[in-house]
Amino acid sequence: MSQTYTRLLYHIVFSTKERRPLIEPSLKQPLSIHTWAASSSGWAACR
Repeated sequence: MSQTYTRLLYHIVFSTKERRPLIEPSLKQPLSIHTWAASSSGWAACR
């Protein structure tokens, strides 16, 4: 029996109005880690 596999890759870009630096430097790394973890666990696809 043959199977079909699909691999979807997304490039997501966030931006603020007029590219204002609203995210404090101390929060950038934790926010990136949380975003990566949520998207890799399938959480993003389920919400």
